Amino acid sequence: MRVHDGPEDTEGRIEMACMTPVREGQRIEVMDPEAERFRARIVEWLMVNHPHDCAVCEEGGACHLQDMVVASGHHRRRAEVAKRTHRNRDHGPFLTQEMNRCIGCYRCLRFYRDYAGGRDFEVLGAHDRVWFGRTEPGALDSPFAGNLAEVCPTGVFDDRWWSRHYARPWDMAETPSICANCAVGCNITLFERGGTLRKVQNRTHGAINGSFLCDRGRFGALAAEAARPTHPTRKGAGILWTEAIEAARALVARGPSASAHPAPVSRPISRCAGSWAKTGSSPDAARPRRRWWPGWPRSCGRDRRGSRPSATSNGPMRCSCWARI
Repeated sequence: MRVHDGPEDTEGRIEMACMTPVREGQRIEVMDPEAERFRARIVEWLMVNHPHDCAVCEEGGACHLQDMVVASGHHRRRAEVAKRTHRNRDHGPFLTQEMNRCIGCYRCLRFYRDYAGGRDFEVLGAHDRVWFGRTEPGALDSPFAGNLAEVCPTGVFDDRWWSRHYARPWDMAETPSICANCAVGCNITLFERGGTLRKVQNRTHGAINGSFLCDRGRFGALAAEAARPTHPTRKGAGILWTEAIEAARALVARGPSASAHPAPVSRPISRCAGSWAKTGSSPDAARPRRRWWPGWPRSCGRDRRGSRPSATSNGPMRCSCWARI
């Protein structure tokens, strides 16, 4: 944009809109011809390495770069050099990464460091070969890491559940709602298509959740969409409802001794997705932790006292992230 310092400044100068503070007497020209040409060249420069995959990109229809490309009129690639490519890294069960779409805006790093308070997300490289993410494969530590899917303007980080059950933004019906996973009452928006919940996004509310949402609220509701048994089976083979009902009645009539094998001991399950809850001195206490239902937030592995329990601890293993929301 072209910035004029006052009524007497007739020439002005071209400045970056996102880096220019508001000043008294300042005059702004957004549609200045030179500013428009400058924006068009910047968009063309960003597209030198950006993949032309809008037809299959999850961010298509909600991509800020796509909007700027259309607005600037860019439609042909003049650069003859090969596109820069990156290798992606696993960032846990909730986020996908496609670094080739990155335009180096640093929004992900600024959010994760300044707002989420995480320290396991880095920027590596220099010039036009910067790379954002963890230095080692694994889930991000912050319980607000899921916001990266909303913060990123070009689809570098996306919701893994949405990627598996994808629908274009204009094909989904959206409904304002309230998160029911805790008592805070964060405002959310639910996106549905074909009777299936596809996506949960933050709905800005300055007095409650601001512009962000915790992973529990973002991914917790998606556990309701996990596959569940809808028909009776016996040893993995489907049977008729009448046959199943008769077999159940026969077992009830014969009493507890009907089963040749003792019933498994029921253990409470931690709703924090990182592990099964372990209570008491069970023989299974030393077994490695297993993942919880798809869609539940990842556990940070800390109990309510803030200490990290060992693999053989007998005490409860629950995530204290929820208490900090």
